[in-house]
Amino acid sequence: MAPRASSTGDCGLQSGDPVEPDDATYYFNRGNAYYSRRDYDHAIQDYDQAIRLKSDFAEASAAAGNAYDLKGDHDRRSKITIKPSNWRPTIRWLHQ
Repeated sequence: MAPRASSTGDCGLQSGDPVEPDDATYYFNRGNAYYSRRDYDHAIQDYDQAIRLKSDFAEASAAAGNAYDLKGDHDRRSKITIKPSNWRPTIRWLHQ
């Protein structure tokens, strides 16, 4: 059985909602939710977990870097590298 969220304030998760421990996209999306609430510490934790699960997750690396910048932690930001071959940003407006 999957672990469960421990509190109701967990970025839209209700107590008892399952947490997806092996899904990088889940952690990336939850990190985005934290980021939008300006909760950069939790966003970075989720982006880091997404990167641990999928080491070439360039979007998660870029998002973590942005969160570090907004926290003012430019030293940590400068240590994040994104390989251009892995970077495929989604730009939906170009395809509409």
